[in-house]
Amino acid sequence: MVLVRDEIPNVATAANGVVGILAVMYSIDHAFVTASLLILLAIVLDGIDGALARMMSVESAVGRDMDSVADMLSFCIAPAVLIYSWHYDTSAGASLGVFQDQSPERAVNLMAVVASGSGMLLGMYRLNRYRIADYDLGHFRGLPTPAYAFFVVVAMYTMPGVEAMAAAMVVGLLMVAPIRYPKLRGWLAVPALVGLALAAAALASPDLRVVLMVPALTLIAIYIAGPAPISRFEDGTWS
Repeated sequence: MVLVRDEIPNVATAANGVVGILAVMYSIDHAFVTASLLILLAIVLDGIDGALARMMSVESAVGRDMDSVADMLSFCIAPAVLIYSWHYDTSAGASLGVFQDQSPERAVNLMAVVASGSGMLLGMYRLNRYRIADYDLGHFRGLPTPAYAFFVVVAMYTMPGVEAMAAAMVVGLLMVAPIRYPKLRGWLAVPALVGLALAAAALASPDLRVVLMVPALTLIAIYIAGPAPISRFEDGTWS
């Protein structure tokens, strides 16, 4: 029974990974609303598995590695495929053709490749650094990948395509930046849950999509920008 109990947080982690794979599939099928909702659900599941592990005092190397893989699927690969599938126009021709034919459509295609690829690679690096070096810190070093994924989802619905991809690239860089971000526990979890609820309600309500997405974007923007003034250099290294 103890072994079964110890695996409960890993069930939530596995569910996170499954949801991430489904988000990729729905993005490929251009079912963007469903894919976006699945990414938001993965964020919730990621919070649940951590809460369960702390509540049950369960920690293992297997669980840590599973969490990293699931997060890579849901918060690095799924947002990348969402950006690419949404903004890459196959009828405009290959993105690298922009060097011979400087058409706006090919340029947008190239931007879609760069925005999706860079976010995925930066997120993968961020997750591996966290697993190997930052796991025991009391804060996040760099923007956490769920926050990046949340931003991508909200930006896709509140900004024009080029602006949304440009913003995603800038925010992606923050995942590897030497900036301290607080862990969303206790009262700090409340605005995060409100933002997720607003975004989910917006996706389910086309008539209110922009109205509800704007406050969701505001909340994630506050989290993204808030720690910058208080980041500091300690003992010769960023922490």
